[in-house]
Amino acid sequence: YYRHCPPDPRRGSYGSDSWALLNMIDYARWSHNTDAEAALCRLVEAHFLAIQGGCGYCLETGRFMAVTTNWAWLVSQVLPADAFRPWAQAFFAAAGGLPQPVARPANWHHHGLNFSRAWGLAALAAASTSEAARHAYLAAYASHVRATYDMPSLWRDSYRCIGHWVPQFGLLAIQPLFDPQWGCRGAGNSVLSTALRSPERPSGGA
Repeated sequence: YYRHCPPDPRRGSYGSDSWALLNMIDYARWSHNTDAEAALCRLVEAHFLAIQGGCGYCLETGRFMAVTTNWAWLVSQVLPADAFRPWAQAFFAAAGGLPQPVARPANWHHHGLNFSRAWGLAALAAASTSEAARHAYLAAYASHVRATYDMPSLWRDSYRCIGHWVPQFGLLAIQPLFDPQWGCRGAGNSVLSTALRSPERPSGGA
Protein backbone atom coordinates (compact mmCIF):
# COMPACT_ATOMS: atom_id res chain seq x y z
CA TYR A 1 0.00 0.00 0.00
CA TYR A 2 2.67 2.52 1.02
CA ARG A 3 4.64 1.86 -2.17
CA HIS A 4 1.85 3.62 -4.03
CA CYS A 5 0.43 5.93 -1.36
CA PRO A 6 3.08 7.65 0.80
CA PRO A 7 2.08 8.05 4.46
CA ASP A 8 0.88 11.47 5.59
CA PRO A 9 1.68 12.30 9.24
CA ARG A 10 -1.18 14.83 9.36
CA ARG A 11 -3.84 12.34 8.33
CA GLY A 12 -6.12 11.28 11.17
CA SER A 13 -9.27 9.38 12.07
CA TYR A 14 -9.82 6.23 9.97
CA GLY A 15 -6.91 7.06 7.67
CA SER A 16 -4.30 7.63 10.40
CA ASP A 17 -0.94 6.55 9.02
CA SER A 18 0.78 7.13 12.37
CA TRP A 19 -1.53 4.65 14.08
CA ALA A 20 -1.16 2.10 11.28
CA LEU A 21 2.63 2.32 11.29
CA LEU A 22 2.83 2.11 15.09
CA ASN A 23 0.98 -1.19 14.99
CA MET A 24 2.94 -2.48 12.01
CA ILE A 25 6.27 -1.74 13.70
CA ASP A 26 5.05 -3.31 16.93
CA TYR A 27 4.06 -6.48 15.07
CA ALA A 28 7.31 -6.59 13.08
CA ARG A 29 9.31 -6.41 16.31
CA TRP A 30 7.11 -8.95 18.07
CA SER A 31 7.47 -11.38 15.16
CA HIS A 32 11.23 -10.67 14.79
CA ASN A 33 10.74 -9.64 11.17
CA THR A 34 13.78 -7.41 10.88
CA ASP A 35 13.33 -6.78 7.14
CA ALA A 36 9.80 -5.46 7.67
CA GLU A 37 10.92 -3.41 10.66
CA ALA A 38 13.74 -1.82 8.67
CA ALA A 39 11.40 -0.97 5.78
CA LEU A 40 8.85 0.59 8.15
CA CYS A 41 11.51 2.61 9.93
CA ARG A 42 12.70 3.96 6.59
CA LEU A 43 9.14 5.11 5.86
CA VAL A 44 9.00 6.94 9.16
CA GLU A 45 12.40 8.54 8.60
CA ALA A 46 11.36 9.69 5.13
CA HIS A 47 7.93 11.09 6.00
CA PHE A 48 7.68 11.87 9.72
CA LEU A 49 10.93 13.49 10.86
CA ALA A 50 10.48 16.82 9.05
CA ILE A 51 8.19 19.14 10.99
CA GLN A 52 8.06 22.11 8.64
CA GLY A 53 4.62 23.62 8.89
CA GLY A 54 4.10 22.15 12.34
CA CYS A 55 1.25 20.02 13.50
CA GLY A 56 -1.52 22.11 15.01
CA TYR A 57 -4.15 20.58 17.25
CA CYS A 58 -6.79 22.02 14.92
CA LEU A 59 -6.18 18.89 12.84
CA GLU A 60 -7.87 16.93 15.62
CA THR A 61 -10.98 19.06 16.15
CA GLY A 62 -14.05 16.89 15.80
CA ARG A 63 -11.90 13.78 15.27
CA PHE A 64 -11.40 10.68 17.40
CA MET A 65 -7.79 9.81 16.58
CA ALA A 66 -4.90 11.82 17.97
CA VAL A 67 -2.61 13.18 15.28
CA THR A 68 0.12 15.06 17.14
CA THR A 69 0.80 12.65 20.01
CA ASN A 70 0.67 9.61 17.73
CA TRP A 71 3.07 11.31 15.32
CA ALA A 72 5.55 11.92 18.14
CA TRP A 73 5.01 8.42 19.55
CA LEU A 74 5.82 6.91 16.16
CA VAL A 75 9.04 8.91 15.85
CA SER A 76 10.04 7.82 19.38
CA GLN A 77 9.94 4.23 18.13
CA VAL A 78 12.46 4.97 15.39
CA LEU A 79 14.91 7.59 16.63
CA PRO A 80 17.52 6.85 19.32
CA ALA A 81 16.63 8.44 22.67
CA ASP A 82 19.35 11.10 22.43
CA ALA A 83 18.05 12.18 19.01
CA PHE A 84 14.37 11.96 19.93
CA ARG A 85 14.63 14.39 22.87
CA PRO A 86 15.54 17.51 20.80
CA TRP A 87 13.17 16.40 18.03
CA ALA A 88 10.28 16.22 20.50
CA GLN A 89 11.16 19.58 22.03
CA ALA A 90 11.06 21.26 18.62
CA PHE A 91 7.96 19.34 17.53
CA PHE A 92 5.81 20.27 20.53
CA ALA A 93 7.13 23.82 20.56
CA ALA A 94 5.88 24.18 16.98
CA ALA A 95 2.51 22.76 18.07
CA GLY A 96 2.20 25.27 20.92
CA GLY A 97 3.10 22.85 23.70
CA LEU A 98 1.50 19.64 24.90
CA PRO A 99 -2.23 19.33 24.20
CA GLN A 100 -4.93 20.42 26.63
CA PRO A 101 -7.84 18.01 27.20
CA VAL A 102 -11.07 18.40 25.28
CA ALA A 103 -13.73 19.61 27.72
CA ARG A 104 -16.60 20.15 25.29
CA PRO A 105 -16.59 17.67 22.39
CA ALA A 106 -17.75 19.14 19.09
CA ASN A 107 -19.40 15.91 17.90
CA TRP A 108 -19.62 12.19 18.70
CA HIS A 109 -16.18 11.37 17.28
CA HIS A 110 -14.59 14.06 19.41
CA HIS A 111 -15.59 12.10 22.55
CA GLY A 112 -12.73 9.66 21.94
CA LEU A 113 -9.92 12.16 21.43
CA ASN A 114 -8.80 12.54 25.06
CA PHE A 115 -8.35 8.79 25.37
CA SER A 116 -6.49 8.42 22.06
CA ARG A 117 -4.17 11.28 22.99
CA ALA A 118 -3.52 9.53 26.29
CA TRP A 119 -2.14 6.47 24.50
CA GLY A 120 0.64 8.52 22.93
CA LEU A 121 1.33 10.61 26.03
CA ALA A 122 1.93 7.47 28.09
CA ALA A 123 4.22 6.06 25.43
CA LEU A 124 6.14 9.34 25.22
CA ALA A 125 6.66 9.26 28.98
CA ALA A 126 8.05 5.76 28.64
CA ALA A 127 10.39 6.85 25.84
CA SER A 128 11.63 10.01 27.55
CA THR A 129 15.11 10.18 29.06
CA SER A 130 14.44 13.60 30.60
CA GLU A 131 12.82 13.54 34.03
CA ALA A 132 11.18 16.93 33.46
CA ALA A 133 9.75 15.87 30.09
CA ARG A 134 8.63 12.55 31.53
CA HIS A 135 6.71 14.26 34.33
CA ALA A 136 5.13 16.67 31.82
CA TYR A 137 3.99 13.78 29.61
CA LEU A 138 2.60 11.89 32.62
CA ALA A 139 0.73 14.94 33.91
CA ALA A 140 -0.77 15.52 30.44
CA TYR A 141 -1.65 11.82 30.21
CA ALA A 142 -3.45 11.91 33.56
CA SER A 143 -5.38 15.09 32.74
CA HIS A 144 -6.58 13.62 29.44
CA VAL A 145 -7.70 10.37 31.05
CA ARG A 146 -9.55 12.16 33.84
CA ALA A 147 -11.20 14.70 31.56
CA THR A 148 -13.23 11.95 29.88
CA TYR A 149 -13.28 9.20 32.53
CA ASP A 150 -14.69 11.54 35.17
CA MET A 151 -17.63 12.39 32.91
CA PRO A 152 -19.44 9.10 32.17
CA SER A 153 -21.83 10.86 29.83
CA LEU A 154 -18.90 11.17 27.42
CA TRP A 155 -18.39 7.42 27.16
CA ARG A 156 -21.42 5.41 28.25
CA ASP A 157 -24.46 7.31 27.00
CA SER A 158 -25.93 6.36 23.63
CA TYR A 159 -24.56 2.93 22.73
CA ARG A 160 -25.09 3.68 19.04
CA CYS A 161 -23.02 6.87 19.06
CA ILE A 162 -20.32 6.39 21.72
CA GLY A 163 -20.99 3.42 23.99
CA HIS A 164 -19.81 0.83 21.47
CA TRP A 165 -16.33 2.33 21.01
CA VAL A 166 -15.27 5.10 23.42
CA PRO A 167 -14.96 2.69 26.42
CA GLN A 168 -12.56 0.58 24.33
CA PHE A 169 -10.43 3.67 23.78
CA GLY A 170 -10.58 4.23 27.54
CA LEU A 171 -9.40 0.70 28.34
CA LEU A 172 -6.34 1.20 26.15
CA ALA A 173 -5.78 4.61 27.78
CA ILE A 174 -5.59 3.13 31.29
CA GLN A 175 -3.49 0.14 30.26
CA PRO A 176 -0.27 1.86 31.44
CA LEU A 177 -1.62 1.75 35.00
CA PHE A 178 -1.51 -2.05 34.94
CA ASP A 179 1.21 -2.92 32.43
CA PRO A 180 4.78 -2.14 33.53
CA GLN A 181 6.10 -2.39 29.95
CA TRP A 182 4.52 1.02 29.26
CA GLY A 183 6.96 2.59 31.71
CA CYS A 184 4.43 4.37 33.94
CA ARG A 185 5.41 2.48 37.04
CA GLY A 186 8.43 3.17 39.18
CA ALA A 187 10.00 6.59 38.61
CA GLY A 188 7.32 9.06 37.70
CA ASN A 189 4.44 6.91 38.90
CA SER A 190 3.95 9.16 41.94
CA VAL A 191 3.28 12.05 39.56
CA LEU A 192 0.79 9.94 37.65
CA SER A 193 -0.98 8.72 40.79
CA THR A 194 -1.20 12.23 42.24
CA ALA A 195 -2.61 13.65 39.02
CA LEU A 196 -5.18 10.87 38.73
CA ARG A 197 -6.31 11.41 42.34
CA SER A 198 -6.61 15.18 41.96
CA PRO A 199 -10.22 16.40 42.23
CA GLU A 200 -9.46 19.32 39.93
CA ARG A 201 -10.84 19.12 36.44
CA PRO A 202 -8.83 20.48 33.51
CA SER A 203 -9.98 23.65 31.81
CA GLY A 204 -11.35 23.62 28.29
CA GLY A 205 -8.97 22.75 25.50
CA ALA A 206 -8.85 22.08 21.80
